[in-house]
Formats: sequence, C-alpha cells, structure tokens
Amino acid sequence: MLEPVIPRLRRLAASRINPRLSLAIVAAHAASAASAILRRGGTSLPGLVSLRIEPDCVRLLAGQLGDGSIVVAGTNGKTTTSALIADALRAGGKRVLHNRAGSNMARGIATTLTRESGIAGNVKAASRLTGLFEVDEAALPGVLAQVTPQVLVLTNLFRDQLDRYGELATTAERWGEAIRRLPSNTTLVLNADDPLVASLADSAPGAVYHYGISSWIGAQAGSSLLKPALSADSLYCPRCATGLDFSAIAYAHLGQYACPSCGFSRPVTQLDVVVRECDVESSVLTYSSGGVTSQCELHLPGRYNAYNAAAAVAAAIVAGVPLPLATKAISGSRGAFGRAERANVDGHDVRLFLIKNPTGADEVFRVVGAGDRDATLVLLLSDNAADGEDISWIWDAQLELLVPWTGPVLCGGTRAEDMALRLKYAGDERTSTVVPGDVGLAVRRAVESAGSGKPVTILATYTAMLAARAVLARGGHVEQYWRTRK
Repeated sequence: MLEPVIPRLRRLAASRINPRLSLAIVAAHAASAASAILRRGGTSLPGLVSLRIEPDCVRLLAGQLGDGSIVVAGTNGKTTTSALIADALRAGGKRVLHNRAGSNMARGIATTLTRESGIAGNVKAASRLTGLFEVDEAALPGVLAQVTPQVLVLTNLFRDQLDRYGELATTAERWGEAIRRLPSNTTLVLNADDPLVASLADSAPGAVYHYGISSWIGAQAGSSLLKPALSADSLYCPRCATGLDFSAIAYAHLGQYACPSCGFSRPVTQLDVVVRECDVESSVLTYSSGGVTSQCELHLPGRYNAYNAAAAVAAAIVAGVPLPLATKAISGSRGAFGRAERANVDGHDVRLFLIKNPTGADEVFRVVGAGDRDATLVLLLSDNAADGEDISWIWDAQLELLVPWTGPVLCGGTRAEDMALRLKYAGDERTSTVVPGDVGLAVRRAVESAGSGKPVTILATYTAMLAARAVLARGGHVEQYWRTRK
C-alpha cells in the first residue's frame, strides 16, 4: 500500500523536510483509510500509529497552527464545553481544528492533526487554523509538553476513575506542575466556583481569567443548595486544609466559599453568569464581562450545562470573540454526541445521557427525575478500560433520586447485575429487567417494550453510551459520532 509513496519519501529524506514525520502522516492516513473500510471511527488508531513513528508528531504539527491552540480539560463536561467553544469560535470567524469525536488522549490529538496534514508534514491552511483540543485529565501534563496553548480551560475536578487517576489532590498537583512550565503568554481560564480549580491560579506564569455563576434565580432554577452534596469532593482549603465555609452551592462543591483560616476564597470573576431559569430542557443565562451584558437561552438541560456554557463563553472571549457573538452561537448549539442527545425511534423520543462518576450521575438523575417518570428507563453500566474498572462509584451516586420510577426499568452492560442490585438498595421494590453484557439488546428491548409513543431514557457509562449510540446510528436515527459535523 505504501509502495507509490516510497520514492517521494526518499526525495523528502534528501530535503529539509522531516522524513519521519512524513512517514508518520502517511501511516496515519493508511490507518484512517483502513478504519473507514472496516466502518470504525478511526479516532485513535491513526494517531497511535503516527506517534509510534514520530513521537514528536503532535508538537511538530500543532506548532504550525497560526491562530494558536485552546486546550480544555476537566472531569465532567469536556466534550460539551469543547463543542460549545467550537461553535463560538466559528461565530467569531475562526476556522477550527477540533478533536470533536472525543478521543482526548495524545493519540486522539495526533489523529486530528495528521488528518489535516499532507505528506510533506504541513498542516493544510495552518496559518488560518485555531486548534481546539479536549484533553483527558491524566493526559493533560503530557499533552501540554507537546502543545503550548494560547488558552488553557480547566472546568472542574470531581472524583472519577480512582483506579486510574487517583485522588483529586494528585491530579491537581500534576496539573499545577504542568501549568508552571507554560509560557507567560498562555491565559488560564478557571472555574472560580470550584475551589481546587480556582487555586491553580497560584501556578500560572501568565494571565488568569475566572468565570463563575453568581446566582440562580427564578422559580424553575430554584435557590442555591444549603450544603454540599454527598458526592462533593473539595470541601477543604487547597492552601491550608481547613474546612471551607460555603455560603451558596450550585451542585456538588461548586459555589461560593471562603476559608476561615487563611483567607482563601472564591476569586473575583471576569465573566459573571446569572441563571434565570434552569429546567429539564434548557436554561436562560445572563453573561456579564467588561461592562457588556448578553442574555441567551441554552438548549441543554441541567445546572452542569450552565457551567459548560459559562466555560465556553469565557474561552471564546479570551480567544477574541465578542461576548454577544459567543452567546448567540451557544444558544443555537446542540452540544455533543451522547450528552442529552435525542433521537426519534419508531415514534419514541429516545434520550441518551452519559454518566460516569457520582457528581455527574447525580445531576443527570435530577434532570431525568424531573421529567417523565413513566418513560422506559435504561441504566447501562460497563467496566471496560475507558469506563474505569472500579464501579464502586455507583454506591456514592444517589440513585434514590430515581425512586420511585413508574415506567419499566432495564439494566444492561457488563455490570448490569451490579446496577440492578444498587437500585434495589436505593429503594426500588420492583425487580428490574437485567440484560447483562449486551447493550444493543437492552436498547432494542427498551424501545420494543415501551408503550405506544412513550419515551425512552438511557443513562450509560462511556463505552456503553457508544454502544447504545451505535445501535441508534445503524438504524439511521443519529449520525455516527465520528461523522458528525465539523
């Protein structure tokens, strides 16, 4: 397959062009073509192949992007936040190179870059491109050694995959070390409402831009919570370890806080957000920055998406997009695949939500629990490598928020029985239907068993979400996630 390009590679070797990078790009293109033939996403394999040949592939290609790069990291909401940022950047007239399929390790970024690169090692139209890279929490220090972003967005830190990431303090420490090595022209965009994330400003060599939600008003939004949730993590001062005082909480440990000992507190925000309405379908948000105010309706549910939108607008502003343009763009955004995504399947409204840790799951439970409890509910729990093999987090998640559920309940995935047991201890007195292992069968059975025109709600861990979505894609109800629009 590579024979036609071998003479060209020999000529490249005699020139100033990096022949190893050229070979890496050729190999990545071949892997991408093979993935297409096999009808697989090819979101990681091309990058993995290219990095084996040229370990500096990401650095050599990302460094060519004339409009710089934006890196987004955090526990929850990375994919949605990145999708919203992409829409805002395009509204501001920027061309975006984005690992939109959610492959957020170094290999996923390498895949994104090599797909837009020619055999000579040049990213096409590089001078006009802005890189937008969602990055896994554990992979962030390594990626920052290869990509020097103009903007680094850090959204939140929650417990997630403890068997892989370790404790939050460990992740924050590694992030801090990587941030200290960044140049002074990198702007750090931080969630002021997350104490541990906000404390990373101490490590920044350059400018810091804080965003946060100052208040939740209106009957639907409800008032702030009175105390941290059971799933809350950052309850102690990141500087002196004294217990924090919280005066208002949006969810988990996000909110207004202060340390009674050393004076550490929620920083002043450069982007302030007021949530006027927040329900199972949408939110009405008012943004204020630099004396400019703009309001928009976000067509994504829940408090967590209000934070995703705030992060996206903050990043867009720092990247040079005017506030009104950014808010208008996200008001028309549909978010990311598998995150509150809808499909019509044989007359049934099917909604697909990702759950992967206690905090994220609790907020999704609140959203779906406030909706139609007569829907067929599908809980898909898997313990594959991408999910995290430790599924003990389901005992910290408040499945009690789903009880009582009046519609049929099905449990599927590789750990379906564990989810059914957790439901029992949550107080569900019925016997849930268990479809172990076979996610596709669980989805098909849920749709078939739903009453005439009744909705179906699917809550799934990462690999189970992709498997459920693949069933919907094969039926033509959604696009394959790697084929969704740029």
